[in-house]
Amino acid sequence: LVETFLGLVPEALANRLQIVNPHLPDFINLVELKHLRVGKSMIDVRFQRKQDGSLEAEVLRVTGDLSVEIVHRNHEAKKEC
Repeated sequence: LVETFLGLVPEALANRLQIVNPHLPDFINLVELKHLRVGKSMIDVRFQRKQDGSLEAEVLRVTGDLSVEIVHRNHEAKKEC
């Protein structure tokens, strides 16, 4: 359920995590995941609703060799960390 809402698409063998179109229910404005393991790497990430109602995903920390890509397909915006 968390993976679906937050749009987490882990590819452990490729040392990659995609965050695709993250969304939260209206009554939740902030979610932080800490020590999320992807393969041999770990990531801390925050999902926070902004004033305009959109959801921002922010990578707080990456441990190991992990590529993180945040994709908002409805806006065609892409951010790599």
